[in-house]
Amino acid sequence: MADRAGHVRVGWIREDATHDALMDRLLPRIAADEVDWLEVEDAAHILKRVGLGGAPHLDVKATPHLRGPDGRRLKDRGHIAGRRLEPEARMWRRALLAFQAEADPPDIVLICRDGDGYARTRRAGFEQVARDLSWPFDLLLAMPDPEAEAWFVAGFVPADDDERRALDALTRALSFDPTAQPHRLTAHPNDAPTDAKRVCERLTANAPGRLAACLAGPLDALAARGEAAGLKVFVDDARAILRRHI
Repeated sequence: MADRAGHVRVGWIREDATHDALMDRLLPRIAADEVDWLEVEDAAHILKRVGLGGAPHLDVKATPHLRGPDGRRLKDRGHIAGRRLEPEARMWRRALLAFQAEADPPDIVLICRDGDGYARTRRAGFEQVARDLSWPFDLLLAMPDPEAEAWFVAGFVPADDDERRALDALTRALSFDPTAQPHRLTAHPNDAPTDAKRVCERLTANAPGRLAACLAGPLDALAARGEAAGLKVFVDDARAILRRHI
């Protein structure tokens, strides 16, 4: 539930500023879509990002020090529920323990992490930590696959003839429509024609307003276009979690 200031505090774990731009647009849209009386601008005000110790976010690969109530450093054990750790489970457990130890833990912890073509194994680590450990907050995973730019591409709809020509040229060059199959884009190497960052830049010039417009269409259509890139599961999970807090 919202705090006394009317905020839902979201513990923010992400890779870079592109994830900030993606989530700053998507989360309020999803919240407003779920709550009849809520406008997107109001939802953006209600959802407040928090990191550790007053910071605005926590970087995915940060290694926060873990200390118990007595000030002693906690050991990061090698198993969860008697089972060996899945890939990246140790990283998520450390970050979540650090948020849990805050004087005022958040209501939700969001993890935004690119799949980089390994979404299934990376998601397994998150699910192990979420399923087999208990937390005082809801957990939400955003895992664009291959990377965040693929979700912007999924929402790209040509606005004029120039943009239609640009998309047609890309479709011919790639032999597939990247807006209909964003999961076929790649994260490496960066100079590949299919690189998600390159494709997104060619379509939007990375202009903030144009990127925002990619996420402004109907959510169900956006989620369907990006389903194989991990977008639909994120939208569904976010809807359920935000419904409980707003």
